[in-house]
Amino acid sequence: MKKFLKAIFFSIMIFSLSTFTVKAKEEMKLGYHNGIFYDENEKPANWWYDDGESWYFFKDGKKLTGEGTDSNGKHKFKNGKYLTGYLENIFYEDGDLCNWWCDDGKDWFFFKDGKKLTGFAVDSNGKRYFANGKYANGIYDGKLYKDGAESEGKVYVNGIFYDENKRVANWWYDDGEAWYFFKDGKKLTGEGTDANGKHKFKNGKYLTGYLENIFYEDGDLCNWWCDDGKDWFFFKDGKKLTGFAVDSNGKRYFVNGKYANGIYDGKLYKDGVSSKGKVYVNGIFYDENDNPANWWCDDGEAWYFFKDGKKLTGEGTDANGSHYFANGKYANGIYDGKLYKDGAESEGKVYVNGIFYDENKRVANWWYDDGTDWFYFKDGKKLTGFGEDENGSHYFANGKYANGVYNGTFYADGKEDSTVPESYMIYDNLYAYDFDKYTYYTGCWLLSASSGLYSKGVEIDPDHLLALLPKTANPTTGVMGDPHLHGYMGVFPAAYPTALVPTLKTLLPTVQNITGFSIDAIKFELSRGNTVQVWFSRVEPTTMEDGDETFEVSRDYHSILLRGYDENGFYCLESAYGNTTSSFVPYNSTHWRYDHFIDGYNRFGKKAIVYR
Repeated sequence: MKKFLKAIFFSIMIFSLSTFTVKAKEEMKLGYHNGIFYDENEKPANWWYDDGESWYFFKDGKKLTGEGTDSNGKHKFKNGKYLTGYLENIFYEDGDLCNWWCDDGKDWFFFKDGKKLTGFAVDSNGKRYFANGKYANGIYDGKLYKDGAESEGKVYVNGIFYDENKRVANWWYDDGEAWYFFKDGKKLTGEGTDANGKHKFKNGKYLTGYLENIFYEDGDLCNWWCDDGKDWFFFKDGKKLTGFAVDSNGKRYFVNGKYANGIYDGKLYKDGVSSKGKVYVNGIFYDENDNPANWWCDDGEAWYFFKDGKKLTGEGTDANGSHYFANGKYANGIYDGKLYKDGAESEGKVYVNGIFYDENKRVANWWYDDGTDWFYFKDGKKLTGFGEDENGSHYFANGKYANGVYNGTFYADGKEDSTVPESYMIYDNLYAYDFDKYTYYTGCWLLSASSGLYSKGVEIDPDHLLALLPKTANPTTGVMGDPHLHGYMGVFPAAYPTALVPTLKTLLPTVQNITGFSIDAIKFELSRGNTVQVWFSRVEPTTMEDGDETFEVSRDYHSILLRGYDENGFYCLESAYGNTTSSFVPYNSTHWRYDHFIDGYNRFGKKAIVYR
């Protein structure tokens, strides 16, 4: 039994050993075994083989490090690859000595026989001088090189500027961009001396700026007005001056480089000059005692109420009592939800700064009685334009239903209406100012304007009206010449609607310049009770100039106030013949036939004013 068991044991062992041997041979065919790489012939590899990761050159089954020969010849290997790197301070590339530009892992260098070259060689840029594998930059064997090529100087080499003698620069030189002052080849920052003496330099230029809190201009200590990059200041020995000095404006007191403004050593200064008060200094108004103002003061533009030198906005008390002020004036308008007029709180139904407020202290937007009459307001203003009330849409003129011609459209009680009666005459509120009394030989336009105002309840005689009008050399902007006289530069003195209406509106806001109106439009205005002043020339107008302005003038024109019309012509007030209603004279003192009027009216540019 024991022999049988032994036989069985040995049989199993023999089978196992046989199996192991077969498997070992199979494994050796696959590659590495015990660190040795076997080739397809089950021998340690001695050539290039792919081990499953990459191709390597083996010797005796090991990746070769050292010298070896393959089909390309003899090479240096490292770990089975062509050596690229240093070996005993010799650089190889792809297993061979480097003899060109090669990257050694730190930088690119030019090698010869594996060593960084110092000497001449030829690369793709031609013949160059190399120093330790780089293009030479600097002095070598008494010669200046830049990028391996010999240089004649006046060039930067490794950040050092060389002069025309191929020496390191130590003076002013033009480097191709600008002139700079060099020291030891570098643009100087610090103190240096040139032909103008000793200066401070920054990056090769005269220093303009601060150095250790001292300001220099063009390399020298600043001793005048200088711009330090933030503002202009007055310096002394490089420091912003506090004290007296003289500049181009004379002797001034300075504080931190600026003209003194304020109280210093008990004195008030403005722009560096001692002041007697009643002046703004740094936004503070000082009174005549050199104290910040705290009352009503005239600042040269107007009277304002000040507090601590500022125009007051808020509650304040003056001789009239307590008021609310806005920017130094009695408040007019809404402030903090309250309505003020002349500094006093208001309950509304009042004009404030030309805006009418209703009983709710809101800007009026309806019919309101402003104390003189009922008017229709929009945004607090008497409306001129289309608006809507309980009677529907209407056209309004100065807060009233329009009666007249506006923008070429005929209106009656705010509605379009081109109906014109065959004849119409205004009888009330008419007055012709006496020509003989006022002796305006060429002032027909002035007498007619006074009569036009009178027709709407504004009584002002020609003398006082003339005093209000601007006097110019152009009748489109003011009174040209003296209407007491017969002539001005060969024509009649004159003033036209564009010159009169701005002043007339201050007396009667409803006055309108209607120059250009047709005869029918004028008749429509008259039929609505509005007097119309017209100009007409009996001769062909000529032109005059005032600066760049050219305008029409006439040596024989007339201006009359129309009061009505019939089928034959216009009725008018003729001041030249007083207040007569008969007295037939040429063209009749109260009636001008259309055929005598229209040509002159058209000839003179259809000048007209309506008094509504």
